[in-house]
This record gives sequence, C-alpha cells and structure tokens, in this order.
Amino acid sequence: MSTLNFNKDSFSIDNLSWASVDSAKLPEKSEENWKYLKWGKLKKINFHGDFKNYLSNLDDLDLPQLDGYTIVIENGVFNDKLSHIPTHLDGLEFSFTKNTSEVKEDSYFDILNTCFVNKSVNIRTVANAIIKEPINIVNVITSSEGFVNTNTHLYLSTNSSLTLNEFYLASDKTTNGLTNHQCSISIDKEAKLVLNRYQYPNHNFQICKDVILQEEDSYYTSNNFSSSGILVRNDVRVKVSGENCHTELNGIFTPSSNEFIDNHTLIDHVAPNCKSFENYKGLIKSNGIGVFNGKVIVEKDAQRIEAFQQNNNILIHDDSTVYSKPELEIYADDVKCSHGSTTGQFDDEALFYLRSRGLSQDSAMEYLTLGFVHEILDCFKNLNHREFILKKFLLN
Repeated sequence: MSTLNFNKDSFSIDNLSWASVDSAKLPEKSEENWKYLKWGKLKKINFHGDFKNYLSNLDDLDLPQLDGYTIVIENGVFNDKLSHIPTHLDGLEFSFTKNTSEVKEDSYFDILNTCFVNKSVNIRTVANAIIKEPINIVNVITSSEGFVNTNTHLYLSTNSSLTLNEFYLASDKTTNGLTNHQCSISIDKEAKLVLNRYQYPNHNFQICKDVILQEEDSYYTSNNFSSSGILVRNDVRVKVSGENCHTELNGIFTPSSNEFIDNHTLIDHVAPNCKSFENYKGLIKSNGIGVFNGKVIVEKDAQRIEAFQQNNNILIHDDSTVYSKPELEIYADDVKCSHGSTTGQFDDEALFYLRSRGLSQDSAMEYLTLGFVHEILDCFKNLNHREFILKKFLLN
C-alpha cells in the first residue's frame, strides 16, 4: 500500500483517526486524474506534527502590501498576534471551530485533512452585505518536514459580495513541508465572490482542493497564481446549480527547476442559462513540469449554456514539459461551448526584433512574457498584488 510516512508520536489525533489514515492510500498512476504525479519525494519524508508559532512579524515574509483584514494561519494554527480581525464588523462573521466531520471515503488527501486539521476558518457574510475591504488569509509553514492541514468554510448569503486573497508560502529556511488545504464555498442567490490565490511554497509541497456551489444569479471568479513548489496540486470543482450564474476560472502557473505544478478543474453546469469562462496559461521554465486538465460538463437539462475554456502554454527551455487536456462533456443540445489548447515557444522573429531594437536577451524575454500573461494578470485588480506577481514569475 502506498502511503505517506508520519511520526505518529508528534500528532495529537485519536486511534480512530489513525485507523482511517493507515487504511487510506495515495492515488495511483492508473487513476486518470493523478497519472502525472510521482510520489517518490513525498514518500521519503517522515512528516511530523510538532509545531510552534515562530513568526513574530509579517515583515519577515515575502508578501505584498495587505489591505483590509488579515488572518494568519501558521503551521495550521491561528496566529492571533499577527492577525487583524475587527471585533465587530457589520455584515461579516468570523469563527474558528474544531473539525467534527466524519471521515468520508473520498480522496487520500481529503481523508488526511479530516483527520488532522486543527480548526477550520469559517467566514460568513450577512444577506445584502457589501464587504468593501478584502480579507487576506496568510497560510504559512515554518517547520521543515511538517505536515500541515488547513480548512476554510466560506458562505456568502443572498446578495452579498466579498473579495478573498489567499497566500500560501513558507519561511525562508523551511524545506520539505507539506500543506494540505481544503476549502468549501457556498455562494447564495445574487451573491458575488472573487477569490485571488497566490501559491509560492518554494522548497515545499502543497495539495489544495476547492469545492464551490453556486446558486442562481451568483457570480464566482477565481484567479490563481502558482509560481513555485516541489509539488503543487490544485483541484477546483464548481457545481453551478442555479440559473443565470457567472463562473470564471483564471490561472498562471510557472514551474521551474524540477518543480511540478498540476491544475485540475471541473465546472459542472446543472442549471440552464449560465456562462462560464476558463483561461489558464503555463509558463514552463527549465526542468519544470506543468499540468492543466480542465473539464466542463453540461448536463441534459442545462440548456442555453455558454462555456469557453482555453489553455495556452509556453515552453521557455527545451527541457520544459507540459501536459494539457481540456475536456467538454455536453448532454444538452442548445449550447455555445468551445475549448482549446496550444503549446509552443516564443517566436524567434519577435525575439530577434526586440533584440534588434537594443534590448538584451533577458529584457526581450520579459517583454514577450508580459505579452503572454497580461490578460490573466489584468484579472488581479490590486495593483500592488499585480506587481508582486510580476516580480515572482520574472525572478522564478
């Protein structure tokens, strides 16, 4: 049986949870959704759960300017000293609760999250509340070879709106740690959520899964930026259960130097008269491996759906690798749907033109890179965060 290794004495979970952990197994390469992942590096580590809060200042972390409210989760535990949450805010409710969910027979990492998570972060908007200030969740791992589990529950009530920024990173000297994150999102009638996610765990691992439920007339936008990590896996599953919904998934992923970034998305249109747009761009550098597997399902009764999916990739070096598989499953007959994928390298003539105008090789590549990603970059509305992304993928 293929499993991860744990120093059991360092974790505070009961025997029943350990029984669930021990009986679970890692996904195998024969499973379509996991076929490109190699578990060798993860299986060599003996993960521990003995954590302390080491951070004394957010300035020690590589973060852009954070406006609004900030929740800091260090090694899976709420760091109240570094967090900034108002004691009272009209329209917004925060809570931190122990996980009492029963273990469900889903994926390996779902089981681990249920068994190991300390407390869940719960955020709820009140009906008709327009939250103007963004919420920032900073998820940081500061212990090498640590196994961290985090869980977020987000509920947007009717006709409310919210912007959430999530950061996943590690402190400078932290290596071979694993963050296993789960997020459940419910978006009620006429509510609007924008989720911006920034992933740069560097010499660490991250598994991330989002499950989103949209009710009628709701709006959901996800902007995802993955710039580094030994292994980063993103699972996004959106169920559009109400009519007249807008769903948008945007992403940039930039693996390099033996890094592996894997994106799997699913948009399931159950109700009619909805629109979905998906646009992911991969910028794959030397020895990096990227994956995009996106599926859109249009159910039988979901007539008059407009669904568009695109994945474009640039291989910066000859040893860069990307696997792309956009998919459509359409069971309705009155739809407008398309999907596509391109993979290639920057045009030599464009590069020569820029060089002939006096630009260095590096500067010319930067211009071409910006031209390639700008439409995704523009989805991140905060200018400070946009500059932060630019710095990350140009330096990575």
